Amino acid sequence: MIRTSMLSLALLVVAGVDARPAAPPKPADQMGFRVYTVSLRCQTRQLVGVYPSSREAFQVAADQRVKLSPQRVEVTTGSEGKMVPTGQPILRVIYTRTCSRTSWQKDFTIADGKTAEATAKSCGDKGSQVQIVHDYAPSEVYFVYGAQCRARVQLQGTYVTLREACQAAEGFRQSNALLNCCVVTGTKGHQFLTTTPAQYQVYAQSCKGGWSLVTTTTDVAKAHQTAAAQRKEKPVEVVQHYTSY
Repeated sequence: MIRTSMLSLALLVVAGVDARPAAPPKPADQMGFRVYTVSLRCQTRQLVGVYPSSREAFQVAADQRVKLSPQRVEVTTGSEGKMVPTGQPILRVIYTRTCSRTSWQKDFTIADGKTAEATAKSCGDKGSQVQIVHDYAPSEVYFVYGAQCRARVQLQGTYVTLREACQAAEGFRQSNALLNCCVVTGTKGHQFLTTTPAQYQVYAQSCKGGWSLVTTTTDVAKAHQTAAAQRKEKPVEVVQHYTSY
């Protein structure tokens, strides 16, 4: 039997086949829910692990909070990839459940931190168990940028839906608070716009309030010509999409 096993291994090597099992993907390469421990002094993060479900991640986070303090444990999601998150999350995702026997449900996705904390507290006051998951790199989110006079165009707000972003931008314009106000995607929440958009997406609002894509182009003149033609009949927004951040 030993001779047979050795012969089989030799044949695999001769045939050019690696007999060793494939190495599992590194935690940093995986997608899912990430649990970090956080240093309170310098806010550096150490990855504990990546988990496929919210239940697994929240249990690991609970175990870590017993050893450390609640402020030193963070759960994240999104497409941050190999990058350790820094700064403030772009979105806060609120999960709730009624008891330990039920599954966690994603109930709210909120950009503003104070609003997220208030919403989580309200859910907790009603008897639900609550977890806030930070998303530093959401796959799709909308930003409104604007400037007063000749100041640099800077971030004014982050919005989960196109409808919210367009409403916010129009509100800024009507109040005359901002000039050069625009709806943007792809900047990952950077404070200032520093590059040129990769493309322009023209959206038009229907009579029912929904927004639909009219055209996508890399030509800014064509985008505004299309928007001007559509604007005769309905509200229009030119969304700038960036890829170089």
